[in-house]
Amino acid sequence: MRSSIWRRCPSSSATSRAPSRAKSACSYPRGFCNVPWRPRAKKSSRKEVFDTVARLVEEVAEEYGANSTVALSKAKAYVSEKADEEEFLAPWEVGAEVFEDEPLQRRFEEAVAEENLPDRVPVEKKVAQRVAKNHKIRTDTGIEITFPSEFAHNSDFIEFVSTPNGLIQIELKNIGSIENR
Repeated sequence: MRSSIWRRCPSSSATSRAPSRAKSACSYPRGFCNVPWRPRAKKSSRKEVFDTVARLVEEVAEEYGANSTVALSKAKAYVSEKADEEEFLAPWEVGAEVFEDEPLQRRFEEAVAEENLPDRVPVEKKVAQRVAKNHKIRTDTGIEITFPSEFAHNSDFIEFVSTPNGLIQIELKNIGSIENR
């Protein structure tokens, strides 16, 4: 259960203690509202935050039996898309985008809160595109596959199918030619 305390509303534009005549976005008086309390985030580099978010996506997906490869590639694609639109990324938003089921989203948000990640992380467009451009996987049989991250949730090109016996089948589709490297 999340604990809450009264604190300054993030949507409030008031910066001083004096009552503001400006209308706050929330319905509570003087810009105070019941915002979920989180401990102050530790200082982390962007890379540390992205690595932690990627690790949490994989852990939550595996914990609930979802395909961690697809989840991680969705997370990378989301970071890349978000970098095109905005300068900052909220780590807890990744869960809502990656996981379709409510329990997985909630578990991801809890894991982000436990890791004490910052509310917003600056994202450089070039770095996000480089990190999220390709997704590389290695199977337990030693097969390595590298593919563009945006193809992971497009079943026209690559599909991950979980079989009843617990194995994963990877289907590559619509391939015109293969080049040896």
